[in-house]
Order: sequence, then structure tokens, then C-alpha cells
Amino acid sequence: MGETSMLLPIEVLDKYFELQNTLVKLEKHEDMFKLIQEHQNVFDKVFSVIKQKAEDNDFQVHYQPHIQNGKCIGAEALFRMSIGDKRLNPMAVFALASYYGYERTLTGKVFKQILPDTVKFADNISPDFRVSFNVNPTLFNKGFCDDLLKYSGMFNFRINQDRSKPIDIKNNLAVELVETSSLEQVKKEDMKYLQYNDFLIMLDDFGSGHANKEIATKLPFDVIKIDGKIIRDIQTNDVHKNLVQSLLQEKNPDTLTIAEKVDTKELVDYVTNLGIDIIQGNYYSEAVNCDEFLNKYSNNLQKQDEIAD
Repeated sequence: MGETSMLLPIEVLDKYFELQNTLVKLEKHEDMFKLIQEHQNVFDKVFSVIKQKAEDNDFQVHYQPHIQNGKCIGAEALFRMSIGDKRLNPMAVFALASYYGYERTLTGKVFKQILPDTVKFADNISPDFRVSFNVNPTLFNKGFCDDLLKYSGMFNFRINQDRSKPIDIKNNLAVELVETSSLEQVKKEDMKYLQYNDFLIMLDDFGSGHANKEIATKLPFDVIKIDGKIIRDIQTNDVHKNLVQSLLQEKNPDTLTIAEKVDTKELVDYVTNLGIDIIQGNYYSEAVNCDEFLNKYSNNLQKQDEIAD
């Protein structure tokens, strides 16, 4: 076990990982918070370590590619943190951050770590490359949008001092609003404010149970990501197939779609034939760190065609 984990008794860590499995199965924030309150002593101790690791930037961001017509056109940024040799579930970490009033800070720290990686992707894969990152709808308001614009503006100023060809990093970023019951609180004007400043906005995990088609089609999403639980059995589950077909018919024609958790060539072909635009899943690649991602996809658009075949 690592040095940080030695600050926690082994029985506390064991209890936490047992509770974590229960926590991530809960769909509502109220139920998550109730569980945390019932085991406050354990969660207090573990969160103190999580917060210290976050303050020390002791976490990683991995990237899973978005593939369109055999080309890598973007990636989802995925948070990774471990205590000792045990990986924490990102959903549990952000649920705790929300409970302890730290979620906005943690999201900002992840965003700042994404920025330099995004420049590498834009320089070495495609100038139009987009990195998306998850945001809880409870955070999404004009103040939070201003945070993103401030961080990206400061980053632009700093990096462009040493570049012969300036970059506006906002053109390479996308917010993924996680599908929760709080999605109904998101204001269209806040979305348009961020879109006016060149961010894309995606709906994450469509079909997971909270957002219905009305919300997905009413709000001005640039991209709708279809939940992996829907995609994985879409070939045999008529309810899931009909849900996706209905979404494809009713969405704005300019709104793109992404199929998540596509792990086989057969499934790639099936969802593509349905009319889904972009593929994300282990068929192409698991989430990997920035260096591995660049090694696989940089300056190799021809090679990507071979990967897709």
C-alpha cells in the first residue's frame, strides 16, 4: 500500500471499499448522501485523504477515443485516483466531493489538468480535436461557466506566448452534463452562454433512467451520448432499440450521437447502420493516459483506418 493509504487504518479502507460498491449503485443523490451520513466516520476519514490528494494534484486523467468514420476526432477525459494500490470509483469520489462541498473545486482541478493534454491532441492529431469532461448538472450555472472561461482564457494567454501559431483552447473542449435527476434544473441560457464561447455541450448517459427524450431534445445539446447499458444489448432488446431509433428521429438534425461501451466489431457495425454518428468503447481502446493516447493516434490518420477495419 502507498504512503497516503498508511494514514488510514486498514479496517477503514476495507469498510470504505465495501461501502463504495453500494454507493455507486444508488441513483439518487439523496440516497447517496443518506448512506454517507449513516457511515460518516468512515467517509470523513477517507474523504480527508481524497481531498489532500486532489490538493496535491495526485490524480490522473485518462482518455477514451471518440471514433467517427474510422478517425479519432475526440476523446472523453476520465478521472482516476487511487489510495495505495486500490483504484477509487470516480462516481463515488465525486459523490463524496458533492456531499462535502468540494465538487466544484475538484471539477476545476480536473479541467486544468485536461488543458495541456488537449493542446497536445490538437497539435498532433487534429486541430479540431475535442476533449469532453463530465460535469454534474447541479454545478452548471453561469458562475461555473465563468470559471471554465476564466481558466481556459488564462491558459490561452500563457501557452500562446510560446507558440508561433496561436490556439484558442475553447474550440477543443466539450462539457458532458451527466444524466441525473438534476438535469431538469439546467438553464438553456447557461448552455447557450458556454456554446457562444465555443464549447460544445453533450448529454452523457442518455437512457440511464433520469433524462427522457423530451429533455434530451428540448435542451440545445450539440451531442447526445447513449448509455452503454442501452447499447450493449440493443441487438436483442427491442425496447432499447426503439428508444434509440425514436431519439434519432426526434433529435435536432445537427445534434450528433455517440454510442458508449461499444466493445465488438459487430456492435460497431450495428449501431453505425442504425445511424449513430460516433463510437466510444473498448473495441477501439480502453481509456489510457495522454502519452499512450498520443502514441496510438498522433499523426496517423491513415493508421486509424487500418485500426477500424
